[in-house]
Amino acid sequence: MLLSKANCKAKKIKLILTNSVKEVPYVRGDSQFIGQVIINLITNAIEAFDQDGGSITIALADDNYQFKKQSVPAIRMSIIDTACGIDQSKLKTIFIPYESDYKTDQNLGLGLPIVARIIKDHNGLINIKSEINQGTTVSVWLPKGDQSQIKENDDVIPFELDQSFFKD
Repeated sequence: MLLSKANCKAKKIKLILTNSVKEVPYVRGDSQFIGQVIINLITNAIEAFDQDGGSITIALADDNYQFKKQSVPAIRMSIIDTACGIDQSKLKTIFIPYESDYKTDQNLGLGLPIVARIIKDHNGLINIKSEINQGTTVSVWLPKGDQSQIKENDDVIPFELDQSFFKD
């Protein structure tokens, strides 16, 4: 996350956090994998800026999603950037391995497929909306956990983002 913050600062990208969750959110999941999702999505947002300036907002909210025909209480995290956007035709292949517009020796086009797999393995949901020259919103829903379950169940973790990370 510190590297992401430094990269944002170097490109003059403002990082913003909005949190409408009323209590400390708990989700069911592995903290390392969920952390990888956040890092990959922020990195993708940063790389989408072809010029300096703009913003990346991380928005947390209580929400529900449909999973196996049932409504699941969840925490929704949206990464919203004001970068170049993604062409609608490319949104159909965005989760296919090696399908990247930013291929380099370090970027093979595996980030979003890995993110999608992690979210699927957590019984979550991911959705991407984008408009050319307007930006992209990647939303991830993760099933809520309960703080009382932590002692019984190791896969319930607090889902907090440190406010100080978003300050200059």
